[in-house]
Amino acid sequence: MISKVKILLLLLFISFNSCKSGYQFTADKKPQYKITSNDTLPPEASVIAFLQPYKLKLDSSMNIRLASSDMEMEKGQPESLLGNFVSDLCMNQVKPFAIENNLNIDFCFFNNGGLRNSLPKGDITMRNIFELMPFDNELVILIIDGKTTEKLIKTIIEKGGVPVSGIRIILNKDEKPQATVQDKPFDTTRDYVILTSDYLAGGGDQYDFLKNRKEYLQTGLLMRDAIINHCRKAGKISSQLDNRIRHD
Repeated sequence: MISKVKILLLLLFISFNSCKSGYQFTADKKPQYKITSNDTLPPEASVIAFLQPYKLKLDSSMNIRLASSDMEMEKGQPESLLGNFVSDLCMNQVKPFAIENNLNIDFCFFNNGGLRNSLPKGDITMRNIFELMPFDNELVILIIDGKTTEKLIKTIIEKGGVPVSGIRIILNKDEKPQATVQDKPFDTTRDYVILTSDYLAGGGDQYDFLKNRKEYLQTGLLMRDAIINHCRKAGKISSQLDNRIRHD
């Protein structure tokens, strides 16, 4: 009788040899496609002719002069001419809506990433505003408690400063942030009425904690439209640095 050990060795030998001779590597020959730049393709005359009237109309709208600026405005930190300009005008543009709803907005904040371009010195056109604010971000009002507001201020400090209005912040690492709201010391025991964009209110750019709010009001006003409205009404625009966010 064949022992169990011999049977096992025989099975292992058969298995090893079958594996060794069963498969071979072959070259993987796949068809290759050459990608050609669109620049080498001839334009379709009928398409160009069809789009031309729309292009002319769009260019005409984008070239409308809205105002003139005394200076070039760029974004930056801890504060900037552009950030201060946009924040201040948004506060003013939403004020009528706040009054209708029996609210006083304490302060507003936005993010530098939402400001996609600078504003030039001289004529400000519709195109400039669309390049500055290409997104359809709506201005919204939040009512949040003091502890959530404290976290918001700390986040602004951690980011090194963002566009704000109505609040002054000292950039330090203290446990309790040094800030004043409407020229009054920040108070963790009261609620605050905050103006911001729907993007940030929805938790964008690491502001997820803002979902912990007591109220959320849509103003129906886009940030871009607020800027356009302000420019049209002002005729001449300017901005200044006033140490609303500064290092200790």
